[in-house]
Amino acid sequence: MSQTRLADTQASLRFDLPEERELADKQAQLDQVAQSVADAELQLASLRADMEEFRQRYWSSVVPLYARLDALRARWAERLMEAEPEDPKLRVQAEQAWAQAAASEQAAHQAAELEELERMRPPPEVQEQLKALYRQAARLVHPDRARDDADRDKRTDLMARINRAYQAGQAQAIADLLKTAREELSEPVGDDLGSQLVRVIRAISRSHARILQIEAEMNELRQSELGQLQGEIERQEALGLSPIDRLQAQLQAQCQDLEDQLRGL
Repeated sequence: MSQTRLADTQASLRFDLPEERELADKQAQLDQVAQSVADAELQLASLRADMEEFRQRYWSSVVPLYARLDALRARWAERLMEAEPEDPKLRVQAEQAWAQAAASEQAAHQAAELEELERMRPPPEVQEQLKALYRQAARLVHPDRARDDADRDKRTDLMARINRAYQAGQAQAIADLLKTAREELSEPVGDDLGSQLVRVIRAISRSHARILQIEAEMNELRQSELGQLQGEIERQEALGLSPIDRLQAQLQAQCQDLEDQLRGL
């Protein structure tokens, strides 16, 4: 028999055993659900990044004004206390006002740092590259595809580093981690068909569970205080309104009123 005929015969008999056919079917299912998990992980990571971007935009726009307003309120409370120094209630109010002003000032410094981070965000074309790299990495690295506890720990660590790199907009870091994963996460050899089949079935089950978990996490993020604030502001912006600009104007007006009152004391 020629080598070609022998190869064709071997190929036709490759899935003669029921276990082999079932393993091939389950592996195809795993490949499909792995792509769904990678897409879901990307959606979750993108939602987190989008919410962080909104937080930076909101904080840098209004937190400095809140800090200014709280400082003016503290000065007002202090003036009232100085007018009646024996009143313990006014003293407590002044102390609380200054504590709030200090906290707001610290938040304003954080807002300035966030504004600097916002200026460092990658351009849209780099964002698309980031997403493509993230999908590849999530599909290859995801802990749900682990063959044992040690492999799962390694994948979990790599996935956490990939998530941090994505949040930071570091495409090269993700590419480097993807290269590391390809070198370190080798497929097991020598397993019998039964062990392979059990491992693949369990991986499919974990992957479906992870998709449900991601959906729950995304819903929780959207229902959080920040998520609801973002949703409301973006709904208004979609209608052509400028809610953040309006809030800035209101805060500036309140600051001006307090400054006028302080000058009148």
